[in-house]
Amino acid sequence: MMSRFSLQKEIIRLMAEKGPVTKYEAAQTLKKSYKNVVFAFNSLLKKELIKKTRKMKEYKGRKFEMFWLTPKGIIEAYRLSVTKDTLLKVVLEKAEEPEKKINNLKAFLEILEILGPERANTLIDFIDTQTLEPKGIPLISIDMKEAIKILLVFHRYEPYRTMLSDKLSELFDKCKALGLLNKHKTKENEK
Repeated sequence: MMSRFSLQKEIIRLMAEKGPVTKYEAAQTLKKSYKNVVFAFNSLLKKELIKKTRKMKEYKGRKFEMFWLTPKGIIEAYRLSVTKDTLLKVVLEKAEEPEKKINNLKAFLEILEILGPERANTLIDFIDTQTLEPKGIPLISIDMKEAIKILLVFHRYEPYRTMLSDKLSELFDKCKALGLLNKHKTKENEK
């Protein structure tokens, strides 16, 4: 007997590889009972791993809700070995997301790839889960190589670049106010 958690994982993997789906499509594709799929969808919705899309599927004059991965769901898909390229391909082809959100997703996936699956959850705390825009710089343990890679990602994508610039300016101002920058001679002081 299959556990409900493995069915939820199959649904996440299906969405990551196929794009938004209805409950019926998931049941048919995965060859699972509709009742079990509905139960799994409800659990995934409660866990905020999937969400209803604005787009509805029409079939024989009826409309059916479609579901897609949230940022938490994308992280879970990544943990389930769905690659960044697969996720991006599906988003570009199937998901009806605005270009700005797609660029945010690209940055998010690049950072996710740098951190790896075991530290993926830390990203949820530093992004807006609706727009994927940054809310701050993640406080996680990373080495210098990872830090440089993440800074380069931040530099490539707006609004990550603006947020990074603002945070660095804020840090500089705080250090200056605390007198931490006055203890060392700077090029400006030497003139």
